[in-house]
Amino acid sequence: MKRALALLALTALATPADAAVPFDAESLRGVTRFHVLVGSVTKDAEELGLSEKVLRTDVEDRFRKAGLPVDSEKVEPHFFILVQVIKVRDGAFVVSTYMEFKQNVRVVVNGAEGPGITWRNLSFSSVSSLERLRRFVSDDLDGFITAFLKANPPSR
Repeated sequence: MKRALALLALTALATPADAAVPFDAESLRGVTRFHVLVGSVTKDAEELGLSEKVLRTDVEDRFRKAGLPVDSEKVEPHFFILVQVIKVRDGAFVVSTYMEFKQNVRVVVNGAEGPGITWRNLSFSSVSSLERLRRFVSDDLDGFITAFLKANPPSR
């Protein structure tokens, strides 16, 4: 339990205070395609049955099902997801998900351009199985899907 609390504390300290609040959906307007990047999964995540390949497939399938323009080529912009899992005891895991969308941005004041995070989210939960972990991640993805579709409504 101490190990899990320590990770949560470190994650909170290492993450910007506004990470739990997604940016305005308007920053996603006009995105015609993007790539999904997946961070390394922890040993405890692998023990639960989550691999980088499973996570990538889940994320890409969820986005495609919602009608988002996922590109399997490594293009910019990109959506990044990191899922951290810590085993607290047998059958109990603490989970954090960090998601961000990074694309080229222009600074209004001086016109400088470069990569910038225009949407992000950080969530915590506890799960007891791979199925519940995958459901938690899928539910978390809904925030991005909603923002993306608000900015880019499907044409009729």
